[in-house]
Amino acid sequence: MLFFQFIQSFLNISELSTILQHFACISVNNLSCNRYADQLYEDLLYFYNKNVRPVRNASSAVQVKFGASLIRIIDVVSLLEA
Repeated sequence: MLFFQFIQSFLNISELSTILQHFACISVNNLSCNRYADQLYEDLLYFYNKNVRPVRNASSAVQVKFGASLIRIIDVVSLLEA
């Protein structure tokens, strides 16, 4: 909630909505693939075996990094103080 109050102090709701829609369109456009890209992924990953570990030594550990990002805010409910 504090994050949205911080953002609202710099932008009004319509400006914030426009910015979020812009970023949502960018992320959707990056995810959309044409048929050639789909065919390329299918050709490259046809013989992929997900059970094989990508290490030289079977006893060594694999470091996995995981990230997340906010794609879209559908609705914001703000409480007005009296």
